Amino acid sequence: MSEFETMQVGSLELRKVGDGWQYLSEGLGGESDRWSDAADILGPFGGSGVNDLLDALSIAKTGLEEALRDATRFRFIVDCPIREAVAISRKADDLSFDLAAECDRLIAKTGFVSTRA
Repeated sequence: MSEFETMQVGSLELRKVGDGWQYLSEGLGGESDRWSDAADILGPFGGSGVNDLLDALSIAKTGLEEALRDATRFRFIVDCPIREAVAISRKADDLSFDLAAECDRLIAKTGFVSTRA
């Protein structure tokens, strides 16, 4: 697993390194792929402006992913079959019970798909 934070923006594969963001530049012909400073390709922004922009985008994408997971969990609680609802309610009194983890487990187990947008 990579120690770098990565994200995809359009067709660009990006990674965050100590001094900012880099994009994967695919080599042509026999040239090897290489990582290049993202400020080089993301003009008209420059220097730290590119890094600030990509940091904000990364935070927003992470927040969106978390919100979508939470929304799926909420829809599961509202729409889940009675059998799963009873199973959840039986475990709810246990102090170590983690509702989010239980929802994730049951969503994966049941193949739950919400019937609402």
